[in-house]
Amino acid sequence: MGNMLLQREKGNGAISKIGIFSASLLVAFFAVYFYSPVVESHADSSSTADINLSVNPGIGIRANSPEVAMNATIGSFVHSSVDVDVITNSQYGYTLTLEDKDSSSNMTATGISDVVSSEFSGKKTSSELEDNTWGFSLDTADYYKVPVNGSPVALKRTNTIMTTEYETTTVDFGVKVGMNLTAGTYSDIVVFTAYVNGQDGSPSDGTDPRDPGEESAEDDYDSTGACTTTKTLHDITTMQRMSTCICQNTTTPNVLSTTFDWDGSHHNDENYVPRTVLRDTRDNNTYLVSKLADGNCWMSQNLGLDLKAGVALTKKDTDLNSKTSFTPLHSTYTNETDLINNWPRGDTGTDSSTADYSYHPIADDRYYVNGTTKSSTPTSSADEYKWESAGNYYNWIAATAGSGVGLGIEESSVDSICPKGWTLPIDISDSELENITPALKRSYFYLNHIYNPSPTSMMTAPLNFVRAGYYYYMYNPPSMLYQGGWGHYWTSTSMTGSGSATSMFFYDARIYTRYGGNYGFGESVRCVAR
Repeated sequence: MGNMLLQREKGNGAISKIGIFSASLLVAFFAVYFYSPVVESHADSSSTADINLSVNPGIGIRANSPEVAMNATIGSFVHSSVDVDVITNSQYGYTLTLEDKDSSSNMTATGISDVVSSEFSGKKTSSELEDNTWGFSLDTADYYKVPVNGSPVALKRTNTIMTTEYETTTVDFGVKVGMNLTAGTYSDIVVFTAYVNGQDGSPSDGTDPRDPGEESAEDDYDSTGACTTTKTLHDITTMQRMSTCICQNTTTPNVLSTTFDWDGSHHNDENYVPRTVLRDTRDNNTYLVSKLADGNCWMSQNLGLDLKAGVALTKKDTDLNSKTSFTPLHSTYTNETDLINNWPRGDTGTDSSTADYSYHPIADDRYYVNGTTKSSTPTSSADEYKWESAGNYYNWIAATAGSGVGLGIEESSVDSICPKGWTLPIDISDSELENITPALKRSYFYLNHIYNPSPTSMMTAPLNFVRAGYYYYMYNPPSMLYQGGWGHYWTSTSMTGSGSATSMFFYDARIYTRYGGNYGFGESVRCVAR
């Protein structure tokens, strides 16, 4: 018989109250004095005082027991529960999460090599759990794996102020013991955390945990970082579900391939380009995506995410690695009049000979919804392209989610506004680094400053790069330039360290992967997964 012990953290039997009654007082006086020349009159004087009380949101958490102890015989299923109490004064409610204390959710025993694993997908009933597996449940019917540290699941989400002294969530832990499990005391530590919600209903610290059973890219790796999934590009439906494993599992096509594999039926056939449609969970926009001959998965359309002032992007669904969230300062401009009036010009007047074209980008994110439509009377073949599908235009500060400021020469931002699992292309000249844009260029026979015999090949299958032009803020007034003639796509790499970054740039039959663009230019974004 093996005595099994499951520990939990933060259980001392008392609710910890943090700043619930913290307050500040602000008193402002306004006095008016009346003076009368008549001694006998009795003019009154008065004053007012504005009293403001600020009560900060606070939260407390406790468990009814610091540990869950279970005794099991071989070949049995055992379970036991713990009650987690939360108290908060937040008018927007709270989020209660669960995760393991470390990077492994295995239950282990001292001196024993056997483990009780929590590596499974979806939900399992007690009878469906595999031998030597454990998980948690909120109803004692369906059990889910215990997530590793850094990938918490939401046990409970509320969106209103609490009307009782505290709220209790019961969490059950179940273990299926196999016939071959060595006797011993197996244990692991899990962490419950309660977060105050912000006005948007998400934890105010930027954490946005997934729901139990929800798949994510973390499910594609084991505790050592090795790929464990066999899924490909055709087995996912959202941009955020992309992972390195999934892209690697997808067939890399021959560089001459232009016929698409839409459903995975031509897996391992290099004559087909894997392509599908994925949804961005942030706004439900859909994008064509393809696995290309450079070995990477690319968006085949430009990013069209509309950014809103004060509305944060979070790590759950956005390519944020150095920060938990990115909150834009400016809303997207939807017409050229607003664009001209609000996008910083950097000049000091209308005389171009004296204009100051320096750009000061500190936290100055700008972006523009492309409003230019296809011409009904095209004057050139370039006008035949539908600019309404060309995506939005972002300056580099917006494209890098505010992290591009202050980078040195050939340093790359680790953050972007691409969906989670995707990133901006990197373009560093050091051949030992993983360069994305040179790899794309080499794979498709594009050499820097060298003519290619097919001027339109960049715009046709399977690359589909659109010549969307760019927004040039240095003109007075600023204006969109070269739509239908030039293509400008931001990379994540700073060029000079003093206000310019590299772009993929092409026109006619030329392609430049190290074209310098000022931080203030409005350019397209094409994300890549690798």
